[in-house]
Amino acid sequence: VTWTKRDMHLGVAALDKGTTLQQSESDLHPCLARKASNSSSGESLRSFEGVSEWGLLQAQQKIRELSVTIRMKEELIKELVKTGKEAQALNKQYSHKITALEGEAVQARQELQEAQRQLQDLERQEKEISATDKTRAQECRRKIAAAQSKVQVLSQRQRDTARLANLPVQSERRVLELERSVQSMKQQQEQLQRRLREESQQKRRLETEMQRRTHRVKELEIKNEQQQKILRIKTEEIAAFQRQRR
Repeated sequence: VTWTKRDMHLGVAALDKGTTLQQSESDLHPCLARKASNSSSGESLRSFEGVSEWGLLQAQQKIRELSVTIRMKEELIKELVKTGKEAQALNKQYSHKITALEGEAVQARQELQEAQRQLQDLERQEKEISATDKTRAQECRRKIAAAQSKVQVLSQRQRDTARLANLPVQSERRVLELERSVQSMKQQQEQLQRRLREESQQKRRLETEMQRRTHRVKELEIKNEQQQKILRIKTEEIAAFQRQRR
């Protein structure tokens, strides 16, 4: 290292006045002042990287859950469509059956009314009733009970058949609801996938910035070591020069 006479005198003057040559890292070189800032920025980047990683994991988990739910609902839609087609094929049969049951019910009610009328006539003539009439009255009561039971059975069958005939409508409504739900989920999935891509790009940018800053910090550390070495040499030369002067 070459020193000028002016450097020597300035160094000796500083030593004579008791001024120390130990300087802080920021005083040695402007680059060194940025070292602490780089370290802080690195920690900040690592913090952002952690947040980004967590966001990626959350988005990936949600996408997986949506994929499973969408797949299940699509399978259910297929099953409902299949069931709906089968129900539509049976719907005509049920319609004919309902018409037939309505006819049977009307006939059963007429039989019931006729049996009740006959029984009332016989009961009005109860005092003059013969053994044959009593038998006829008992037969009327049996007919009434049978007709009432038949009307109840036919009414229940009508309700059941009407409910079965209504299944295709319910199935179609359910299919529409599921299709709307699946469409909404697919839109949500697309949004999450877009967010996932953005998060991945952000993560790559952060990693690139981390690598760049890490490389810069290493360069500054090497430069700092070189300057520290130069400073030690200069300090030793100043001390030697001072001893020679004395």
